[in-house]
Amino acid sequence: MDSLEKPTFFQLKGTITKIGMDSFYYISCPSIVGGKKCMKKLIPQNTGMWFCPKCNVEVSDSDYRYLLKIDIQDHTSELASTISFEDVGSTILGNNSKDFYLLSSDPELIKEIVSKALWTDHIFTLSVKTENFNGLPRFKCVIIKEEKLHFMTECNNILREI
Repeated sequence: MDSLEKPTFFQLKGTITKIGMDSFYYISCPSIVGGKKCMKKLIPQNTGMWFCPKCNVEVSDSDYRYLLKIDIQDHTSELASTISFEDVGSTILGNNSKDFYLLSSDPELIKEIVSKALWTDHIFTLSVKTENFNGLPRFKCVIIKEEKLHFMTECNNILREI
């Protein structure tokens, strides 16, 4: 396996074939650090507060962020990837992560939303790099951007190329 120390970016036209049903989101820090949202995963405290290890503070409010595991397939193979960007997850599932969290008490509704996202075609921009997991290198693919595939536009682009 070649080593990718720095992320490599590429685009892929593919179909969503699977969305992991075990975890959809994480609870993140809403604090502003250096002009940007922290977004680090929060740790629940016994006091009803949340602790952010990055900011080293307890907060009472929190944000929700998508963390989805998605399989994408094209004509060559299938690729396991992750979504950790709110806008990408919201576009694919049609709800922001907080709304999705509020819906999570209804497993049938969650299955219905996820099934609507399956077998849909998109143009994905991915970041790929090598990470060590239990001492073994493996590729980590993250979807950083997504666009719905518009077949008329794609056909016109192909015709222009001919």
